[in-house]
Amino acid sequence: GPSRGAALLRLIDAYASRFSAALQGGGECADMLPLTELAGGARVRHVFRESFLPALHTAGAAGADLLSDAAIRTAIRNAGGVRGSLLIPDAPFEALVRRATSRLLPPSLACLAAVRQELARLGGAAASSPDLARFPALAAALGREVGCLIDGGAAPAERMVRDLVACELAYINTDHPAFCGGG
Repeated sequence: GPSRGAALLRLIDAYASRFSAALQGGGECADMLPLTELAGGARVRHVFRESFLPALHTAGAAGADLLSDAAIRTAIRNAGGVRGSLLIPDAPFEALVRRATSRLLPPSLACLAAVRQELARLGGAAASSPDLARFPALAAALGREVGCLIDGGAAPAERMVRDLVACELAYINTDHPAFCGGG
């Protein structure tokens, strides 16, 4: 009857509240997060600050090596062939920049995978609560549905990351003030 529906809504609402509290932090989530490792929102923040940013800096440094004076000098010489050249033509320069920029993709995809994994872990942790323990089929269904939602969001997120890197690869802003000779 109506009381069963209301009880079901309360259980689902409590699940959503636990999941949200684990992401946002706060006292409500203390019982579902481990004390031996970062989890929930703190883990997601850690992924961005302690994993993703250093990986981007490393990729950027490796990309800068591709754009070193020696690499540019070699590209100019290679582009000039037997005649030689004073200036670097667009094509070899753009190839160097694209190669450097493409190094941003692997750490970006790794960050996406780590956040996805933590959200999936949170979904399971939020489902293993005393109030849902009495309804194992409901807990399993919630876990499945939340897993499907997370998986469903991961594909467009990956597509967006790939598209953003592709946009950077497609347009090199030589007018940017930080670009040598730009502006």
